[in-house]
Amino acid sequence: MGSAGERDDSRHALLSKARPVQQTSVEAFVGHRHESRDRPSPPRSEFGTYQVKELEVDSALTDCSLPSRCWSLNPYTGCSHDCAYCYVPDVAHLERGNWGDYVVAKTNLPRKLEHELKTKPRRSVFLSSATDPYQPAEDRHRITRRSLELLVREGWPVLILTRSPLVERDLDLLTQLEDVAVGMSIPTIDDEARQVLEPTAPPIEGRLNAISALADAGLEPFVNVAPAYPLTNGIRPDEVAEAIADAGAAEVFLSRWRYLDDVVPVLADRVDGSIYGDFVDAVQDESYYDRLLASLQGAFRRAGIPLRRM
Repeated sequence: MGSAGERDDSRHALLSKARPVQQTSVEAFVGHRHESRDRPSPPRSEFGTYQVKELEVDSALTDCSLPSRCWSLNPYTGCSHDCAYCYVPDVAHLERGNWGDYVVAKTNLPRKLEHELKTKPRRSVFLSSATDPYQPAEDRHRITRRSLELLVREGWPVLILTRSPLVERDLDLLTQLEDVAVGMSIPTIDDEARQVLEPTAPPIEGRLNAISALADAGLEPFVNVAPAYPLTNGIRPDEVAEAIADAGAAEVFLSRWRYLDDVVPVLADRVDGSIYGDFVDAVQDESYYDRLLASLQGAFRRAGIPLRRM
């Protein structure tokens, strides 16, 4: 991993070529809902603004670092969710201070994917390892949907992980796949903590509702409690398990915090002056994760859902 001094977005191989197209309000959840479900869309103001850029890429599928051999498909570079703990700036050597302010749409990615599905070895395709495939920019650019249409046509296995209820839009495609796994990242059920640490990501209620929609469509959605927030605002382990179980999740995965050397300063700045002042100490406590895991294992066992450690 390069040092902070080596992280210069203006010299980054991908970002330096991207062309800005607009400064836009985030619109993915404005007016987007299933009419059969009485859920008002969150207000536009919750999702802030970000700079959109466009780029043509040389390839679509890249090797994935997951234990199971798969391809990674990242329709975007960058992410507007602005999660304080995101690992991507560290992995990609990007400036953390700029992360969350821009999204690069890979406009020709579906065309590249169409070719590679005929020429590369057949493996599961992961959407996505370094971005959220259903972040608000997808509502306009639809790169994820166009890629899914190709994957459905060719019948390739698909794994999706998102924080966004926008995934419900593509249920018509997801239900056509014979081999598909769809997961929602829900690191906490305390939406006040979410607003502090991932301020422009979708509310927790919307994510739980999306899990319900996926389950109702016959899929078996999973939940990633990743990274696992300390239990805040008096929330008990059984409340976490019950909320996720009631939503219809089939399986849950729990993971610890990563890249703390770079993440802790951002966390400290975010929680400063809030009720979450103890948060930083908690995630740095080596025994915190094991204690949390033990408490949640019992809760999820009582709720009848498998909890696995990542």
